[in-house]
Amino acid sequence: MEVDRFKNVNDEFGYESANEFLRRLAFRLSAASRDYFAAGALAFRAHGDEFYLAGPVNTTSFAEAELSAKLEHVRSDIAQIQVPVEKASRPMRCTVSIGWLTSADSRATSDGCTQPAVRRQLEIAVSEAKHERDRVVRFTPEMHKPSQRDARGDCSACRAKFTVTIPRGREREGALFCPNCGEPIERPRSVAP
Repeated sequence: MEVDRFKNVNDEFGYESANEFLRRLAFRLSAASRDYFAAGALAFRAHGDEFYLAGPVNTTSFAEAELSAKLEHVRSDIAQIQVPVEKASRPMRCTVSIGWLTSADSRATSDGCTQPAVRRQLEIAVSEAKHERDRVVRFTPEMHKPSQRDARGDCSACRAKFTVTIPRGREREGALFCPNCGEPIERPRSVAP
């Protein structure tokens, strides 16, 4: 799972508040791993605003629809987190986008269930979920790598922070302009050649 628009929230509410949100998210995810998943799922933070919940699922006795419903409950529970922020007109709140799969899903699209294949497939499912934000999406073999990517940057003219969407394969083409002031901008580092 990934926190939706976390950089924007971090910029608006500050580093300390963002860290407090991540701590609360980790606590809730850890509780969910015990409370919702009888087989004992493991909750952990991969990095930044990316978290995993992994564990055994017996698909013969544990209906996949039930698993999806439990992940929806986790998503909804995290959306209820509120971090009071001094001098802010509202508390800090975030949503998460969750992508999930079973080992059977992974085997359907790869020769064996290797960790890199599983990770790529989870990234694809999370990308699908993040497309609309605040969603739970199961990986299917029909899903492909996104045809575009988001890049974050800053405008040197007006100092606005922005996110641009660039089609894959065209990261080096054409000029970019600040969505705030319209001035030409340098390519964000995450898509620079």
